[in-house]
Amino acid sequence: MKILCYKNSNEINFDYLLNVISKTKHKIGYASGEIDSKALTEFNPDLIIHNIPDVTEFPVKTKAVSININDTDHDKSFSFTNPLSKQYVGECVFLRDLNISDNDIQKFQSDVIYIGSPAVFKDLLCFLTDAKIKINFKFFSHEPHNINGYCGVCNSLDYGKYYKYAKASIAIDKDKNRIRDIIISDGNPVLFDGANTSECISKIQKAISEDARYTLVDFNKDHILKNHTIFDRAIQIFKNVGLTSIAEDIRKQKNIEIGNRK
Repeated sequence: MKILCYKNSNEINFDYLLNVISKTKHKIGYASGEIDSKALTEFNPDLIIHNIPDVTEFPVKTKAVSININDTDHDKSFSFTNPLSKQYVGECVFLRDLNISDNDIQKFQSDVIYIGSPAVFKDLLCFLTDAKIKINFKFFSHEPHNINGYCGVCNSLDYGKYYKYAKASIAIDKDKNRIRDIIISDGNPVLFDGANTSECISKIQKAISEDARYTLVDFNKDHILKNHTIFDRAIQIFKNVGLTSIAEDIRKQKNIEIGNRK
């Protein structure tokens, strides 16, 4: 089978989905920008998967099955982000490589790690950035921050390595997918609910000074790996459109990658 992956815009879940598809045995073509009808005809895909918004079919008419990663009300349209979408498949985690050389361990080590703007942590942020306390706090954000701990922009493939080698990985308690990401990366989660600053400070201090580790009742690593990876969402999508052979190829690849993590 020939599959055309057309990228209209940068979306992390769509990028992860294309990464999964690339691991199958099928012939894959990639395109973006202006659609070249001649090139499309020459490639002659059996399947087109794209993230063009507000369309229910690929704009250029072909015999190919069109899978739409958007929020349109269509039986072959799927959304990772909109729970109200007819074909909402849900959030998921990406199985990132956690292996690093001994020479790189220091690069990924920290007392506390966060990926994103830490402004949501309010008073807890004041504690983390207080120069007198001397916590090795690292955070990454596309927005520049003029406070202690800002480390620029992080490659998304490295998220798990920073979680794994931090003594504590902070997250907002409602940010379930980030929490899943921390758990499958063997990170040490400390959850902030907007009001438990003292509790978080205590947990962070114990994680730093006593190597305290924390578990979350509602987040089990094995359950996440079994049910909430990008592989599971890809299998769900292809099964829903009747492409069970591709779904099975992806299932086999998932088993290989899970096995490599053990």
